[in-house]
Amino acid sequence: MLGSAEKKIYDAEKNAKLKMGKSLYAKSALPAGHVLSAKDIAIKSPAGGLEPYDLEQVIGKKLKVALEEEMMILLQHLQ
Repeated sequence: MLGSAEKKIYDAEKNAKLKMGKSLYAKSALPAGHVLSAKDIAIKSPAGGLEPYDLEQVIGKKLKVALEEEMMILLQHLQ
């Protein structure tokens, strides 16, 4: 087998991954205390927040703070 099974991000790729990667975002303004459902969440660029593979763990979580429409969802926003 050629190459390595280990995936590695090179320094030259980091800016592109951040710009073109995806994160979870609020589809609309959501109040503090709101319990997130799939209809509340959009998957958009750029990266920098919770990644799309975190979606199932985010659904059902309660918000600690209010989120504005199209605001990136971060771990510290969730209870």
